[in-house]
Amino acid sequence: MSEYPLLPETCQAVCACASRCNPGLLLDRFAAYPDRTFSRFDQEKGQLPHIQLVSKASAAHSPESRDILRQWEEFVGLVLQAPGRPGTPGIQPWTQKTVWRLTLHLSRASSVENGAICLHPIYGFAYLPATGLKGLARAYATTEGAVSKGDRDRVFGPEREGIGAAGSVIFHDAWPARWPTLVPDIVNNHHTEYYRSRGGLAPGDWENPNPVYFLAVEADTPFRFAVSPRPGVAGADKDADLAKEWLQKALQTLGAGAKTAAGYGYFDEPRDLAVATPAASPGDEAKARVDRYCATTDQRERKKMRRLLWGPLRQLKRDDPEACRQLCAQLRRHDEGIINSPDFQEVAAT
Repeated sequence: MSEYPLLPETCQAVCACASRCNPGLLLDRFAAYPDRTFSRFDQEKGQLPHIQLVSKASAAHSPESRDILRQWEEFVGLVLQAPGRPGTPGIQPWTQKTVWRLTLHLSRASSVENGAICLHPIYGFAYLPATGLKGLARAYATTEGAVSKGDRDRVFGPEREGIGAAGSVIFHDAWPARWPTLVPDIVNNHHTEYYRSRGGLAPGDWENPNPVYFLAVEADTPFRFAVSPRPGVAGADKDADLAKEWLQKALQTLGAGAKTAAGYGYFDEPRDLAVATPAASPGDEAKARVDRYCATTDQRERKKMRRLLWGPLRQLKRDDPEACRQLCAQLRRHDEGIINSPDFQEVAAT
């Protein structure tokens, strides 16, 4: 039975809901003791049951899981819509599926030896952090891509005397396109003494196997990737195209995460991903135009911009009169003469 250093009633409640809780929280904080002595966690007896419990929790995801994963697309849409990026801003989203299983961060600190995996710190699903993807793309550009040092330093940032600097491309976390299934996997060393002696002892059939369990993402799981140009950097759009190509090829040829030599972490051909930009509400549009107008001091520019204020403000007055009143007060503070405009008097009238 699973035991926790809690009151018996509380322990029963935790055990009852453990298979439905956040997999990341369960993996790192709720490894159960084998008995009520609470002396230590038994790796040999407790590792597999705990990993199986985390796998079960990942399968019992909440009905809101689709809405959670949709936040990635909403983020990309906001980047596409960001000010100062007219037209195509250069963000590069795409999807790639795992060819076989994927595992990563096995050696990080965890209650289960070598059994950890990288799970989102809030939502608990498996994902690929941007820092690792940037390192993977750089490894490909350095070893496989025949890329000049100047191009590498520009895209990833130069490193001088151990001090790094930002590059021209921003790498983003890769989230799964659907809630990923975590499965228990195994490494079963049959010749412990042979490897421990570095070949000094011959391997033999009499040795006992030493199974070590870990978590992996199931094969054929699609992930969504994105890179974007750093704002304000000349030529960053073209660099984003290069970074996208390097990362796509790295995922196919080098693999991501751990155990790539055993076939883990490889991805199939990339597919471009179309992400719709979220529609701006009348309030957002009106506020953006008022803010731009108030930030402008050139009177000729203001005269041109003034014509663009009234349509969104009239719509906002119908939808949210209080928000319209606040924006009119903002206009009055920054341009006292605007109160003489018939359009302003119309939208400011209560």
